[in-house]
Amino acid sequence: MLSTLTSIVCNDDSGPGYMPQIGGCGLTPGNTYFLRFWKYSSGTGTFNICFWNSYIEDNSSSTNCAGGTQVCSTNSFTGNNSGAGTTELNSRNAGCLGGENNSSWYWLNIGTTGNLEMTITPSNGTDDYDFAIWGPINACPPASAPTRCNYAAYPRAFGCGTNTNPTGITSSGVGTTAAACDNTPYLSQLAVTAGQTYVLLIDGYTTASQPFDLSWAGTAGLSCTPIVLPIELINFSGKPNYKQNIIEWTTATEINNDFFTVEKSIDGVDFKVLTTVKGAGMSSENKYYSTFDNNPFNGITYYRLKQTDFNGNYSYSEIIAIENKFGGFSVNNLHPNPTNKDFSFDFYSPINGMVKMQVLDYTGRVVLNDLVSVSEGKTTLSAEIGNLASGIYSLKVVFERNRF
Repeated sequence: MLSTLTSIVCNDDSGPGYMPQIGGCGLTPGNTYFLRFWKYSSGTGTFNICFWNSYIEDNSSSTNCAGGTQVCSTNSFTGNNSGAGTTELNSRNAGCLGGENNSSWYWLNIGTTGNLEMTITPSNGTDDYDFAIWGPINACPPASAPTRCNYAAYPRAFGCGTNTNPTGITSSGVGTTAAACDNTPYLSQLAVTAGQTYVLLIDGYTTASQPFDLSWAGTAGLSCTPIVLPIELINFSGKPNYKQNIIEWTTATEINNDFFTVEKSIDGVDFKVLTTVKGAGMSSENKYYSTFDNNPFNGITYYRLKQTDFNGNYSYSEIIAIENKFGGFSVNNLHPNPTNKDFSFDFYSPINGMVKMQVLDYTGRVVLNDLVSVSEGKTTLSAEIGNLASGIYSLKVVFERNRF
């Protein structure tokens, strides 16, 4: 009986003239839905019912990158953010977004070379939808910053003035990124090439309950050819093992996977090859890999995994960090370098005590001299050098108690 059903949406006269108009966003594929209508006044007459936007989005798994919906054409469609999913953004790949709020991920397979343009329009004009586009890409989640990123803020939350929604990338847009109060609704269009793959994240900052419309423009076309990632990486992790580090990873599927390269770094920025491991080529079952780093740094060692196809294409994993405490003293991870303001570094010590920190110019003259307290293990120290003239300086750390 209809009386036992729950109303999803109801409307009187918000459509053309005094006609009703409703949106069926967020419906579950395979379910049965009923449409009820009635005449406002007495009497009889005829009417037409029109349905449009044949694109139906299944958001059941698209809150995560790997489960994103592939957009097969440049037809407009309606979507709705269905939750935060698993947070896959970090300081390496988030760009202007910073993190995920309510996520909808989409995959784009470029079918025609040209300029890609799009506009995201919230049904509720005060809802704040932001976005980021990564690519060309063949890994998920993205390993680096997005190609386009717009986080122009919801004005009532940040006092940024005029609402920046709608948002998107257009031929008249400016720049490649927009932060919270930039008040930049549209970024520049994106030049794409047939065969490339991009991933799009539409992020609902205001926990929007109302959907958005996404429309495409520009000369680029999208293809329905399925997007196949070379590997599906289940995990990439590591742990200390006495004076070694064990690095492990697992794949669920592999397609044309030639080999893996494990890279290490002392600062998480500049990486060098640790070792290479042969891939499985083609596989549809879980594969487990591991290797050892016999000479990790005293303190934190950063690792990332590079996957290379038989055709030479490659992609990177997220970066992981393993901390080791070998005893003795060490200075690690001095950053940023170069700098025009301040710097930080990690000092490792087996005991508590007072350390003398000095900065010297090229003549050996001490231009900064400070006495700081350190604890057993790692202590992060910093110094302000913004008042020094441009040039090359040296850092000297002295632990007189232990003749370091």
